[in-house]
Amino acid sequence: YASVSDAPCVAFTPELIVAYPETKVILVERDIEKWYSNNNNAVIIDTFAFKNWFLVGLLETMHKQWVRGWFRSNNAEEMRANSRSMYVEHYDLVKKITPKGNLLVYSLGNGWEPLGEFLGKGVPEVEFPRVND
Repeated sequence: YASVSDAPCVAFTPELIVAYPETKVILVERDIEKWYSNNNNAVIIDTFAFKNWFLVGLLETMHKQWVRGWFRSNNAEEMRANSRSMYVEHYDLVKKITPKGNLLVYSLGNGWEPLGEFLGKGVPEVEFPRVND
C-alpha cells in the first residue's frame, strides 16, 4: 500500500484527493478531547519548545510554517485556541470533498472488520492494536 498520514499531508487534503481521485480515504475519528490532549502534549508543546540542534532547527522551521498555515497560529496559545475548530473543520472538509464510496469514517475501537471490508481485504488474524485510542 502507498499511504499518507498526519502532518504535513493533512494540509494538502484537497490537492491529494484531486490528484488521486480513486484513492480510498480512511478518516479516523477520535474523541476530540482525547485528540486535543494528545495534540497538546505531542505537537503543541514540542513545536514551541526551545531546541538547539541544527537539523531540528531546519525541521522546526518547516513545521512552524505548517502550524502558521494550517492551524492559523503563531504561538502555542493560538494553536491551543484553534486546535479543536481546525479538527472539526478538517473532518468536515474531508467528508465534503471525498468522492462517495471512497471514504470510510472510522472510529477507533471498531477493530479490523470495517477496514478490511472497505479495502476489500480480509481481517488479519492478529489483535487490533490499541496504542493510541
